[in-house]
Amino acid sequence: MALEIRPVLSLVLLAQLVGCTGVLINPDDESVSGAYDAPNFAHDVNNTAENASVAEDEISILPIPLAEISYYLEEVPQELNDEVFAAEVKEALNQWEWATDGRRIFYQVASSSGADLVIGFRAAKHEEGCDKGFSSMSTIAHVFTYDNGCMAGIMHLNRDLTWTMNGSSRSGTIDVRTAVMHELGHVLGLAHVNEPGHIMYPYYQGVFRGLSELDSSDIQEVLDNM
Repeated sequence: MALEIRPVLSLVLLAQLVGCTGVLINPDDESVSGAYDAPNFAHDVNNTAENASVAEDEISILPIPLAEISYYLEEVPQELNDEVFAAEVKEALNQWEWATDGRRIFYQVASSSGADLVIGFRAAKHEEGCDKGFSSMSTIAHVFTYDNGCMAGIMHLNRDLTWTMNGSSRSGTIDVRTAVMHELGHVLGLAHVNEPGHIMYPYYQGVFRGLSELDSSDIQEVLDNM
């Protein structure tokens, strides 16, 4: 695992999104002026209008409770290579498969119809059903997990940010595999943890290539959510 620790501001778990939770924000965004807008994944999972003012540690993470999860990849922004993106997503999925000794499996399908998880990019400002878009231009990703009564099995990455692949840690960019691995943690039922260096820490910390920081309790929680 290659890990670049960046300074972060104090943890603030105040909901900004109506429609989702688990947010990641670009740490090099010069517009960041306070903890509320600091690089974070706060509230990127199933955050509906009813719980939008509740701290995330009080929100139940609704996992996809399947041993085998199908996924579909939408088209990527023009500046990204489709094949490299698919390979980076697959590697993120593989990390979770390996961490669970193959007891959680992901497989790609050719159509979004019937897929358990659809992964794609959206502009920072977008609206689809109960998805009201990202909380700021610097928000990196959000995910809707298993049926929250509005949307299910949707992962969006912010197409207005600059994305890199293959482990590049160039300043001002976001690593695809790192963001997808974090959001997959929510898909499998994990909430945020206040532990710097952990993939589920709610602030972007730089590039993660694997999940070596997970402990047995994390893995057991994932398995218990099947």
